[in-house]
Amino acid sequence: MLKLTKKVNKRSEKYLLDLVLKLVSEFDNYFSNGYLNSEGWKVFTIIKRLALKSRPELARRIKSINQYSSYEEVVEVLNSLIENVEFSEEYS
Repeated sequence: MLKLTKKVNKRSEKYLLDLVLKLVSEFDNYFSNGYLNSEGWKVFTIIKRLALKSRPELARRIKSINQYSSYEEVVEVLNSLIENVEFSEEYS
């Protein structure tokens, strides 16, 4: 059972990292006029859910982002998230 949990955690770490990179790198798809659009908000909601499971102490910082947050604010929060989430060396 422990091995399964470790495997799932590694998958969710990779998935979280992939979503963060996708949201930041595909600006035109997820931001309109410098703010999160509906598709960007969907991706950020998934990121938020995964991040809160792994680092609940970052809840206040993550929840500070809303649909009216600018690109710079979103990137700042995602950067702090990446710095604080412990990814395996395989994904770093």
